[in-house]
Amino acid sequence: MTACLVKGTAASRRRCGPRTALRRGSVSICMLAAGLVGLGGSAARADDGAQASSQSPVAAASTPAASVAASDAVAAAPAAGSASASGGASQSPDDGALQEVVVTAQFRQQDLQNTPLAITALSESMLREQGYTDISDVSASAPNVTFEKGNGLNTGAAQFYIRGVGQYDIIPAVDQGVGVYIDDVYFGSTYGADFDLVDLDRVEILRGPQGTLAGFDSIGGAVKLYTQKPTGSDDGYLEAGYGSNEKREVRGAFDVAIVPGQLFLRISGANVADNGYIDRIDFACAYPALSGTLPVQNPEEQGCSLGHEGGSNDNMLRGALRWIPSDRLEVNLTTDVEYNTNQPSANTLIAINPAVIPAGWQALQQSLFGVVADSRFIPPPGQYVSYDGYTDPVLHYNIDPNGYDHAYGVAGTVDYRLTSDLSLKLISGYRTTNGYLAADVDGTPLQATGGTYAIDYRQVTQEARLNGSAFDRFLEYTVGGFYFDSHQTFDQFVDGPEGLFFLPGGLTKTGNDLVTERSYAGYATGTIHPTSKLSLIGGYRFTHTYKSYVFDDFGLFSPLLDVVGSGPPAVSNRSDYRASIQYQWLPQLMTYLQYSTGFKAGGINPTPATLAQALPFGPETLTSYEVGLKSEFLDRRLRLNLAGFVSDYDGYQMDAFQPDGASIYKNAGNARITGAEAEIEARPVDGLLVNGSFSYLHWRWLVLNDSPIPGVPDLQGPCITCTNLYTPKYKIDVGIQYALQLGNRLGSLTPRLDGDFVSRMFSDPQNTFVASMPARWVSNFHLTWDSPSSEWEAQLAITNLFDKFYYENTNAAEFSETGFAAAAIGRPREVMLTARRTFF
Repeated sequence: MTACLVKGTAASRRRCGPRTALRRGSVSICMLAAGLVGLGGSAARADDGAQASSQSPVAAASTPAASVAASDAVAAAPAAGSASASGGASQSPDDGALQEVVVTAQFRQQDLQNTPLAITALSESMLREQGYTDISDVSASAPNVTFEKGNGLNTGAAQFYIRGVGQYDIIPAVDQGVGVYIDDVYFGSTYGADFDLVDLDRVEILRGPQGTLAGFDSIGGAVKLYTQKPTGSDDGYLEAGYGSNEKREVRGAFDVAIVPGQLFLRISGANVADNGYIDRIDFACAYPALSGTLPVQNPEEQGCSLGHEGGSNDNMLRGALRWIPSDRLEVNLTTDVEYNTNQPSANTLIAINPAVIPAGWQALQQSLFGVVADSRFIPPPGQYVSYDGYTDPVLHYNIDPNGYDHAYGVAGTVDYRLTSDLSLKLISGYRTTNGYLAADVDGTPLQATGGTYAIDYRQVTQEARLNGSAFDRFLEYTVGGFYFDSHQTFDQFVDGPEGLFFLPGGLTKTGNDLVTERSYAGYATGTIHPTSKLSLIGGYRFTHTYKSYVFDDFGLFSPLLDVVGSGPPAVSNRSDYRASIQYQWLPQLMTYLQYSTGFKAGGINPTPATLAQALPFGPETLTSYEVGLKSEFLDRRLRLNLAGFVSDYDGYQMDAFQPDGASIYKNAGNARITGAEAEIEARPVDGLLVNGSFSYLHWRWLVLNDSPIPGVPDLQGPCITCTNLYTPKYKIDVGIQYALQLGNRLGSLTPRLDGDFVSRMFSDPQNTFVASMPARWVSNFHLTWDSPSSEWEAQLAITNLFDKFYYENTNAAEFSETGFAAAAIGRPREVMLTARRTFF
């Protein structure tokens, strides 16, 4: 939603319709109406009605309905029309200063510069200017944040890490380390969490534990997506683009008033598709001299191609209904549906360890086909090629390499302002995601190891918040409760060679497991203002979590692989705290000190070799100490935000490979994380915007724990000098853009150049050479033309400008377990042209 701003861009002022009143106002609460369950359609609004009304900079609207609509619009607008703290501003206000950024991280609207938290906020305009199309893109603009797409047996997982804390595994027994929220509704699965950025108002990335500031206790941080809300503005947009690898995008939305001033509707949707960028080659067809008697899957006259990897076809549709019957009450109902089909992840084989591959299996391949698994199946470096076969030439079956995921959500929020000092918000959500995915882990036509997964995930969330103030705003507080209930079935078929895991019959097995999780929590946070410059903040949360895991796994050739039944449930109870001191030295300079804790519940080992190994593992806990500075200089033309932190991380959860083939989840040990972050944004002259961020992170293991099974050693576990997964020591983001005014009839032309540096990181806790992802610098270029009336916009995007070949993820864990290591290749240089028509 682009709403009217007191200090806003010319474009945002043009888009303000006559129905939009300028009032910073009432806070509403979400009451679930008529039994509707939803994802929380309320976005980017002040939850504190008392604060909003008492600080209203503009007179109230003439009608009650318009009053509520306007108050919500103004709460969201500064973030929507302005910029990220790290990502720059879209267009600067008339006075040339950087725009105010409003966030709701503390349950009420606040200027980002006055919020004592480490936050990066990206507006809708910045997401478009930098070409961000899905949630994994936004990590480039946030310090100490990495988002990677899972590969290998974790294909389909969204691997989010903030300040060294995250979760890499797709298996549902393990909670996310970084919480993902849509309009304040938590999404509890790593599978399906790589959302496309469709019709968003803004993205907020909160770094550090968020136990007292989020629905679910997010130990590492939170990524919050806020969608556009209906305003009845009778406007919309249509956008279409085409580019390399047959990439095509169509996006659009329209916003109408069904009952002027009271009932509004917004419909948005998108189709995003491309044909992939990795060629999957039939090895026997392309290299007959090296393939022995391996069967040809595709005849040479068809080019020896088996298809592509890395492509997808995503379809999304969302509807939002907003009803404002009075200046106290607002109801938001939303529903969305996604239907996505996916090619295999863009994997290629990078290394083979013959010492790990069973000699019996190699002898079998030699006798049947005259070949063994060796370096012949490793494509030369720099080539976007894979020899994944997705077929087992011994057992004579094929795996469908193409996957899909379907998602559906329905949402309802009702906001109600009880008094001028008290408001209530209830948030309810229901979401279901189901899909199929395949993995050919070895990356060869021999099908040494791989599998398929079918996932069916359902969740219900309920949250209530009571926001208020007392003693003439000396005290501001929020009291809330949260409920989460999820069920996920995990249907798997895993295939491995004879004797691969020292087991008779190999690892060929199937299973259909059921994971249930329920969580209850209560939290409270309050701020007192002893003076106009000093604020003291405290928070408390109590969480109870229950998990059960029912196994239904069978070895197709060996009963030794059967795991049927359930082990003991995992129950976690935890109290978390936050204490912060904030001091406003000058209107443009604020510092804070913060102590906070976070928690990730324990679970049940999801990959036992026997039911006796279905053991619970304990929770993770994090204690963080943080100091921060937020400042603006030169008449708000320069913004500099700094943060430093030390975190003690106890009970780190990870899986460790065992000699009998089991992968045992355990609490691997305790670590200390030290880091620093800087975000800068400058507008030295009109039209020129420069932004950047820098982060440093040092991970140090303090204690490493032994195997949870007495007498059975770990074959895989962290080393005392190793760093954590997906945790680069350094990360740098730099961007620059300049708006060239072409005249009243020609509009403006804005070139933008972005560069992102990530130092070396690893995908396994042993930091092996095959897990190494070397340091990389990737640059993107965007050239945007905007018409004088902002009705038309065209953009030329060149991503990976210098065509850097790099690995964005590796599946190195398989190297020590199966002898094969594959890597996901980053996208090559791609060019795309997009046109956008906005209707006012």
